[in-house]
Amino acid sequence: MVDPLPLVAYDTLAEQTEALYRDGYAYLPGVLTPDQVTKLRDHMDALTPISESFDKNGRPEDIGFINKHINNAF
Repeated sequence: MVDPLPLVAYDTLAEQTEALYRDGYAYLPGVLTPDQVTKLRDHMDALTPISESFDKNGRPEDIGFINKHINNAF
């Protein structure tokens, strides 16, 4: 089984930026409401991966964990 990523909430923008560069993500608790997270997940799930764009859609039953990567431009 894969261990979960550590969720460390950093207080300053400098610490958050450092975590983003170092770890590849920054944990920002409370930025989005639970309803916003649900809507965002629903919209991401509705996107179709395009292999030419190097999108990925790994499912737990295929690779053991969820790995969905969709390149987006907003």
